[in-house]
Amino acid sequence: MSQKDRVMKIDISFKPNKDNISIDSHGRKFYYYKDESSGNYVTVEEYSGLKNFPGYIQVKHRAEARYKISEVKNEGKNTGIYCGHFGSDFVSIYYWTRDEDRKNPLLIEVDGKSEYYTPSKEYDKWDFQRHITLNEILKKLDKQNCSRNNAHIIDINRIDGNYNCPSCNKCLIELEKVSNSNYTMCDHHTKYWYDKVGRIKEGSINFTGLETISEFRRACVYHYKNRIPLIYLQLEDGDYKGGWFTREMMYGSNWILANNAPLSAYEKQGVTSFLKEINKENYNIFQIIKLPIACAVLGTFSLFSTCEAYCIIFSQDKSLILRGIRFLASLRS
Repeated sequence: MSQKDRVMKIDISFKPNKDNISIDSHGRKFYYYKDESSGNYVTVEEYSGLKNFPGYIQVKHRAEARYKISEVKNEGKNTGIYCGHFGSDFVSIYYWTRDEDRKNPLLIEVDGKSEYYTPSKEYDKWDFQRHITLNEILKKLDKQNCSRNNAHIIDINRIDGNYNCPSCNKCLIELEKVSNSNYTMCDHHTKYWYDKVGRIKEGSINFTGLETISEFRRACVYHYKNRIPLIYLQLEDGDYKGGWFTREMMYGSNWILANNAPLSAYEKQGVTSFLKEINKENYNIFQIIKLPIACAVLGTFSLFSTCEAYCIIFSQDKSLILRGIRFLASLRS
């Protein structure tokens, strides 16, 4: 059999029955479908929790052994994407995590060779993207997600005033701020019912750990006495009524479901007690001391520097134990 005969075509619109989906030891979903043009089977693998592309899922179509993918179709129609003279081993399609029906593909990657395609304004056609970086890929995913899924970005770094989605700069995010003696709450929500939250970020920091939450329009961010914030996600319509999330690590970007959370965001005393407890567990043991130093000495540890740094001190039984030094640049990045 010649190489010309060992080619297959994939159709990115294929959706398996639930009974045909298998899960491997890593929790990854995979399934198969038959390519009618060659009579061979395509293996499909789903990858979630993508570190470089938070909020999105990768669906990889892989050719059978000794075969190559020559063409990409969608609902049986040509997309205009061809895999070169020698074909490709696999093609990856990226979707918004909450696009469970896989109706709106956002980006196609051919064979991991930095060949990317995004949907064209012309129906059923795709535009080739040249020489783009990982950060640029995420920006393109965000832009497509805004237009194709009405799913936008909330930036919890914003604490005052309404703002537009950082990706499309069109969708209005309303911000309502409420403060009391114990905490400040910033309520970020889309203005219109048809606009959803695609993902959450904090300035240039992209969050992970929130990808599997059902569709929602609101994120309430609680800052306990100016400490690192928690997030309360609220969904007004649907099965998911909300949940409390906090950082897994003090300076981390991953968020986890918090335990022993109050039943309602409107229970002022319950919220205050909860924030105090979280703050005590995660942050109160730290004292952050700002040092514009040329030389800092603590115990037997010394640091010679001409830049500002933070000493992270662990307080235990009225004694101070040095836990580390963080420079301002690392804290701000």
